[in-house]
Amino acid sequence: MNDDGTLDASFAPGLGADGIVYAIAVYPTNSIYAGKVLIGGAFTHYNGTNLNYIARLNADGSVDTTFNPVRRPTAL
Repeated sequence: MNDDGTLDASFAPGLGADGIVYAIAVYPTNSIYAGKVLIGGAFTHYNGTNLNYIARLNADGSVDTTFNPVRRPTAL
């Protein structure tokens, strides 16, 4: 959506996530990542790209391929 509540026609997610998206976070406009969106949920692909449970999207809805979250082992 645009700031005025209208639909942003430039956002084209294609197939989108192949599972449920539980969380969405939009970077603030004063961030170096302004316009990008983080999504997290029960998905392993977004628009055909292999991703596991988290993705960062560009303002146009495409996958931000520069985002590379590192999965760290949990201490026991």
